[in-house]
Amino acid sequence: MVEPEHPHLAVGTQGDVYSLAGDRLTAWTRQGRRRYDKPTTSGTGPVVLPNGDLVVYQGSYHAHEVVRYRADGRLVWRHSDPTNGSETTPLLLPGGEDLLTLCLDGGEIFDVAHPSQAQRHLHWAGGLIKFKAPPVLHPDGTVLLLTVYTELARVGLTGDLLGWVNLSPALTPGNNREAAAPPACGPDASIYVVDTSGYIDSRIPLVRLRAVDPHWKVRWTWRGPAHCQRSPPAVSHAGDIVYYPDPQGRLCALRARDGTVLWRVAGPGRRTSSLTAPSLDARGVAYSVDRTNNTLLAISPTGKLAWQVRLRGRSPIRPIIGPSQSVLISTDRYLYCVE
Repeated sequence: MVEPEHPHLAVGTQGDVYSLAGDRLTAWTRQGRRRYDKPTTSGTGPVVLPNGDLVVYQGSYHAHEVVRYRADGRLVWRHSDPTNGSETTPLLLPGGEDLLTLCLDGGEIFDVAHPSQAQRHLHWAGGLIKFKAPPVLHPDGTVLLLTVYTELARVGLTGDLLGWVNLSPALTPGNNREAAAPPACGPDASIYVVDTSGYIDSRIPLVRLRAVDPHWKVRWTWRGPAHCQRSPPAVSHAGDIVYYPDPQGRLCALRARDGTVLWRVAGPGRRTSSLTAPSLDARGVAYSVDRTNNTLLAISPTGKLAWQVRLRGRSPIRPIIGPSQSVLISTDRYLYCVE
């Protein structure tokens, strides 16, 4: 299964929170009360539809399926993949009417499912050999994919390959099949891609953040830490700043047009850290977890530490922004909501 590091958390249309961890899908009220648990196999998502329903992908060695539930947990439909190949987290397409998943078995099946039914339409994306990150919707309505050839590909909703850029021309094709982060897009159609093509040694991946301009040219490259190989960067709402850690695990604010470092922040009292890629709220505050001591940090747009909260349990993932700009973070023991 293509499963980059990302929170298996989603916020419903009424502010409820859904968490998918291991073999269980759990619904929580805004006050933190458990509404229900549903057993699942290992999966990704959930994705919340405009009417409040949620869709999850779940898979095991023997079966892979996309399942739709009502907000109250009632089953609407489930659909098994006819190829028995693992798939990506479903992507909600514009208009809220269609879902898209990509089948990892062969890497060329482009599946579209209508949320009201289990029927699917299969299309072939010619030339896309295999991909290693979930699809992302570009501002122009096309779909972005990162292939194991370390190519950033753009695909139309009918499965047509519209273009691509090779991020590592010297790379031997297909020699890096590690799951990677999905691309991130800026409001000006710039694209920011985490490239894991290569290794520092036989065990530590070489992580690079590459900025691709709207004309599909690599604008600049930034070296990131190994622990962020499955973490997409955060892009400011204005599109002028990109946030990503440096090799020492410090969170950096990079000027989007040229990659210049505007500021960098380590954990309190530290020269080096292990900060995750952040999430941003509407005010531009960045929220990141220092993995060295499991502390949630709030960092102002000017790079100042606003506050910190110690978490109980290990949290390898970035937080997400919840109802009323609250911060949601899941550890291996607790689900936190911080206001």
